[in-house]
Amino acid sequence: MVQHDCVFVASVIHIWQFRSRYRAPGYANVDASLQKDVVLAGGARLELRWEIFNLFNRVNFDVPNRIFGTSNFGRIFSAQPARQMQFGVKMQF
Repeated sequence: MVQHDCVFVASVIHIWQFRSRYRAPGYANVDASLQKDVVLAGGARLELRWEIFNLFNRVNFDVPNRIFGTSNFGRIFSAQPARQMQFGVKMQF
């Protein structure tokens, strides 16, 4: 009698077998803005505004490569932009 030390089991799972099996990384974004209205002489008004996008500077990765069978399958090559700020001034008279 021959005794084998290992057993090979072949199993095939199709990608389309499970709905939403492969998902993208989570996305979280917090934007904020500060605004100050200043009343000037003659009834004019000055509005100062500071806006911040992606306040906590969290990395939000893009969707992984979904082309099955390639060497890049499941790899992520890009991300959404980092924190961005803008300042605005508006005068109403």
